[in-house]
Order: sequence, then C-alpha cells, then structure tokens
Amino acid sequence: MVYSVEHEALGTAGAIKNAERFLDDTFFTLNGDIFTHLDLDAMLQSHRDRKALVSIALTPVDDPTKYGLVETTPDGRVSRFLEKPSPSQITTNMINAGTYLIEPEVLKYIPEGENHSFERQLFTRLLNECQAVYAYPSSAYWIDIGSPEKYSQLNRDLLCGEGGDFGFSRGNEIIIGRGCQLHPTAQISGPVLVGENCVIGANARITGPVVIGAECRIEDEATLTESVIWRNVTIGTECKVVSSIIANHCHLKAGGKYENVVLGDNVTAECGCAPEPGSKVCPGILMI
Repeated sequence: MVYSVEHEALGTAGAIKNAERFLDDTFFTLNGDIFTHLDLDAMLQSHRDRKALVSIALTPVDDPTKYGLVETTPDGRVSRFLEKPSPSQITTNMINAGTYLIEPEVLKYIPEGENHSFERQLFTRLLNECQAVYAYPSSAYWIDIGSPEKYSQLNRDLLCGEGGDFGFSRGNEIIIGRGCQLHPTAQISGPVLVGENCVIGANARITGPVVIGAECRIEDEATLTESVIWRNVTIGTECKVVSSIIANHCHLKAGGKYENVVLGDNVTAECGCAPEPGSKVCPGILMI
C-alpha cells in the first residue's frame, strides 16, 4: 500500500492528480464513505467494451435530492449531472454512486496543486467537450455511511443478511469470538456479533442486531439493544443502551441510560448518567 499525502485539501479530483505518478493504467476511484457490493469486474468489462474515458457507477435511491442525480442517453452516455436537485428537478432516481473507472489521460484535465472536484468541475468539463463518459447502472447493495444513522443502518443490514456476500447468511445468527466469557444466565438474541476476549455478565441481555468489539465488558444485568459497541468498552451494571454507537475505550458506569446516542473514544460516564436521546459526545469527555 502506498499513501499519497495532501498537505492541504485538494478535493476529490485534486487528490487523484496528487497521486498521478502512480497511475499509468486504467484505475478505479472509490469514495471512502460508501459500502457497496458492486461487481467491479463487470464494470471494468463495460468500460472497455464502450472504450470509455470515464465510467461512473450509478445506483437507484428513493430520494435523489440528497445526492448527485445523473441523467443518461439511451446508449448509456452521461448527459448531465445535477448536484442535490430540488424535487421539481428530479428526472431520474439514479445517482452518482461514488465509484469511477478512469483512464490516465483524464488526469491532464485536472490542475496540479489545486482543489478540484470530480462532480462539480472535471466531469462537467468532459461532458462539455463531448468526451466518452458512460454510466454503469447497478442495483447491487449500496449505502452512503457518511452519518451515524447510515453507519448504524449498514451494521443492521449486514447482521440481518441484507448486505450481499459481506453480511450474515441468516438474520438471527449469534457469533461469539474466541476467549469470551459468557455467564450462564446471560440472554443473547441474534443477530449478534461479539469480538474476542469479551466478558458478558450475569443476567445481561443482548438483543440484536448488536455488534460488540473485542475486549469489551458487559456487566451484570446490563441491556444492549440494536447498538454498535467498539473495542475495549465497559457497559456497567444495569446500564441500558439502545440504538447507540459507543466508540473505543468508553467506560459507562452503573445504571446509565443511553438511547440513540453517539459517544466518541475514551468517554467516561459516571453512575446513573442519562444523556438526552440523540446526543453526540466528543472523545475524552467525562459525563456526570
């Protein structure tokens, strides 16, 4: 793996220009905040068959107003981009899915050392010059995980068997990592994934979909429901955690109630803590 370092933000296209010295053949570019089961081999074959300069994966969504709408001609060429259209501007439910196949000669269109966007600048210029920019529509699983809500949804989908080959094969599996200690009275209802070397105490109740990272402690009579728990987290006695994301090295002391919250790394919550539902807590905070 080779890293291309940006000393200042260069945008989606500027970042690729910054790595130009490594790119001497057809290459994929994927946005970092998506998860997809897109068939890359099939997309590459389509790209080559059409002799495309750029191929852009498209996916259907229920509400295109949050994304970049992409219009195409009957032969599959991209004809127009429209970022975050208003409801009256919607002509298709197909959006830019954030996966591109690009020929190296495209890099000459990107200015060096400048912030430059694929979506708002480069692709529009290529269309204006009638270059071969093609769409690759796909109905494969796709999700933008740029928010805690979508991140939680991805975890639910994978655990419930809706994430293609990456997810559980069934929606009620319980997978326990090596070295875990489960009290005989603990109750676990799948789908649940527990990492290595976790401790789950007496009368603890875990109701999936739930993910628990390695080295966690779920203490006596704690309750976890539809949540994602990262590594080395302690959920104290009689704590209740519902629809939440708890990041690494958090310590939630006894009796707390956490509903639809996001806690950053290294948060400590004192006994009986009950943040407002929907709260997002920065790393390292002491909650009283």
